[in-house]
Amino acid sequence: MMLGLPRGGPGETTPNWITTSLPPINSEILNWQWEEVALPYWEKTVQEAKNHGIEKIALENHGSQLVYNRETLMRLRDHVGEMVGMNFDPSHLFWMGGDPIMAVRSLGNAIYHVHAKDTRLEKGILETEGSLDTKSVHSFSNRSWNFAAIGYATM
Repeated sequence: MMLGLPRGGPGETTPNWITTSLPPINSEILNWQWEEVALPYWEKTVQEAKNHGIEKIALENHGSQLVYNRETLMRLRDHVGEMVGMNFDPSHLFWMGGDPIMAVRSLGNAIYHVHAKDTRLEKGILETEGSLDTKSVHSFSNRSWNFAAIGYATM
């Protein structure tokens, strides 16, 4: 599953994925998302899961979610415990510029499931536009990256 993404603040209705600390209000938004929404919600969710006999919850490391990499997963685990681990999808790390091999090594036994999926970085678009691409996945010829079957992701 995915952790989800809280709105940007009290009274707002749309999710807000913070990708940088600037402008300074971004840090305030991110802190609110974690401290006021995500951590209290996941405390309750983990307890409810335990009450129903669930032993593990695997969260996918997808960009635009509050948990999207090792560091954010560990922040949640430090708060709610080891019931929460990662549904590791290497394709997301590729487009975010991470190294899946290093991530696996650093996550260790916090990986509860693995997706076998790759990402093709689109030469000629990625270099000029960067990897934060909000175009629909159906607009594959115009995107800076696209999901691909394993082995079909060469630049």
